[in-house]
Amino acid sequence: MLIPEGAPIARRVWESRLGLAVGELDQIVTDAIGPGWVGGRSEAEIHRRLSEVTGLVRSEADDLLEDFYSNAYLDPTLSAFIRTVRSRFKVATLPNAAPGNRQAMTDKFAFDQLVDLMVISAEEGIEKPDPAIYLLTAERLGVEPTGCVFVDDRLDNVEGATAVGMTAFVHAHSPATLDRLLELTVGNNDAG
Repeated sequence: MLIPEGAPIARRVWESRLGLAVGELDQIVTDAIGPGWVGGRSEAEIHRRLSEVTGLVRSEADDLLEDFYSNAYLDPTLSAFIRTVRSRFKVATLPNAAPGNRQAMTDKFAFDQLVDLMVISAEEGIEKPDPAIYLLTAERLGVEPTGCVFVDDRLDNVEGATAVGMTAFVHAHSPATLDRLLELTVGNNDAG
């Protein structure tokens, strides 16, 4: 939601090059990643698996993965909101993401400047909606779970946050999310 995807043009180019059906590359990349985000699969193993399935040499598989995510962008509405509230609230990101996510988000979107904390599922060995990852995030922020507002585009992840006492809601689109965040934060200095 903070990093939405634009048109997947580069993915379609790779599918054409590899003789794949439209959308087939998404499944190939998902299978290469597998349960690696919490199961300990390294970036190198993900790249190796992708090379095996596609027949690409390692450098080409690296290029494919870079292109695969090239359509992602930082949502301007939500990132502007974060910049505005960081003087009053602590802000964390909590993605179910691959081992290289921290570096990618820092390099591409300067997340280290945008948020106070990044908790990456692959680094922790747990992922949403496991209650432990929400509790870990709140603890690292130095905030009680009941003082946290959590937003995600998946209902099961929102339910996981709610189960530990966080105020949580499903992101549908940026204007609605912004309205809800403003409603929850205006005049409130205790949320994390």
